[in-house]
Amino acid sequence: MDFREYIIAAIESLRQHRMRALLTMLGIIVGVFTVMLTLSIGAGARLAIEEQINSLGSNLIVLNSGPPPSQGHQAIYLYPADAHAILETVPKSSAVAPQQETRLPVQFGSVQLSSNFVMGVTASYTSVRGADLLNGRFILPKDDDQIAKVAVLGSAVEQYLFGMNDAVGRRILINNVDFEVVGALKPKGDSLGLGPGMSTDDRIFIPLSALQKRLLGTTDLRLIAVAARTQADIPAVAEAIRKLMDRRHPGNSFEIKTQTELLQTSDSVSGIVNLLLISLAGVSLLVGGIGIANIMLVSVTERTREIGIRRALGATRRNVQRQFLIESIVLSGLGGGTGVLLGTTVPLAIGFALHWHVPILPQGIMLAFSAATLVGIISGLYPARRASKLDIVEALRFE
Repeated sequence: MDFREYIIAAIESLRQHRMRALLTMLGIIVGVFTVMLTLSIGAGARLAIEEQINSLGSNLIVLNSGPPPSQGHQAIYLYPADAHAILETVPKSSAVAPQQETRLPVQFGSVQLSSNFVMGVTASYTSVRGADLLNGRFILPKDDDQIAKVAVLGSAVEQYLFGMNDAVGRRILINNVDFEVVGALKPKGDSLGLGPGMSTDDRIFIPLSALQKRLLGTTDLRLIAVAARTQADIPAVAEAIRKLMDRRHPGNSFEIKTQTELLQTSDSVSGIVNLLLISLAGVSLLVGGIGIANIMLVSVTERTREIGIRRALGATRRNVQRQFLIESIVLSGLGGGTGVLLGTTVPLAIGFALHWHVPILPQGIMLAFSAATLVGIISGLYPARRASKLDIVEALRFE
């Protein structure tokens, strides 16, 4: 028999026991499908997270004032002078955006927000964090210099206070202080945290000086956002900021976070999750391989007389071994092909439903199908060798 005849014989044997073959392939199908689904969804989630992280700002580094002090210890705060020092003494920083945030009551007419995020920022916020305007303008340098009572609304706040009406030019009360709305931001959606203020939708932006002097009566800051000139400069800028703060505030508990660190953390977590899920898929492939070995052993027993006849007609041990091994590979290959088909269609459907870009990875297809084929070879070796070693006379006498 040539190779094509072996394939035809294997398919014919599986066709005669269709239900048994389908149940045997089920473990392979589930394993291959899980591998592909895990890799595709994992890659899609990683892309979505990277997009969110990149939307936080350009080459972003965040200096956070840290957790509240423990009892008996004095708090160490950040101040606008620290932001100026960073801009002046850290050469690879391109922009610095000091900011403070609190929750305050907000009112427009009869519509009230009892405790909404109000963020004090400077004009440099947009160049560091990339806020996109829908209407009007953002905070200007003169607004901060003049302690102006102007405000820019996030999309969720604008919709709640004004509905479908244009907010620009209207006046709102923030903690009973009158502010004019000069701009509204485009919807940005939830963002991963590098400290407070990562999502713009539910926030009101006012000049930093207005928040500190008109509403809070303080000069301290919650955080300072810094943009490095290039992505490669991020580690150097972060280290320079750390050394500068150690000189200005000895014994501080400040936290410095970067986009690079967040991306690395995201990759690490997703890698662990992917490894866990692929391990579970490997267990499914192992179970499928055991099922194939078991069915092939049953097939050897059922076809003992057929094996004896083939051997009597001149078939060698190698011919018999090759026949059963190819049958095992065809069985696992069909299961692997079905799993690949499901593994390419289901992730695309999930991506469409979740509005994600879910890539179908060629290496995922190769990995999954190769694993299925390898399982078929390993599972078929023992049954094939057992079939080839049957005694011709005993096999012919088998009933």
